[in-house]
Amino acid sequence: MRVFFIALLLFKVYTFYINSSFKGGVMAKKIYYVIKNGQKIKSYVPGRYAGWKTGKIFGRLDCKSGKRMKKENRVFFLTWKDAIASGYRPCKKCKPTPNDKY
Repeated sequence: MRVFFIALLLFKVYTFYINSSFKGGVMAKKIYYVIKNGQKIKSYVPGRYAGWKTGKIFGRLDCKSGKRMKKENRVFFLTWKDAIASGYRPCKKCKPTPNDKY
C-alpha cells in the first residue's frame, strides 16, 4: 500500500513538472507581439495600448470597448507614438494620453 502511494505521488510530481511552464528548471517567460517603430516585434514586456485593426482605433488596456473586440483583430503598441505613427486614432471612450499611468 505504501509503495502505491509513493508511486502515485511521484507520478503527480512528474506530470506537474511536464505540464508546467518550467522548462529545464527555469520558468519560461511569456512573449508578447507588439508594434514598435512600425514593425511587429517579440517583447517580454506587454504593450501599454491595444488597437483595433479594423477601425484603426487604439486605447488603454483597461478600456471596456477594447476588451470586447475579437482577439484576431487586436494589435498592441509599446508607446503612444507607435500607435499614432501606425495610423491609429485614440479611443473616444477611454481617452488615452501619452502619459497614462495605470
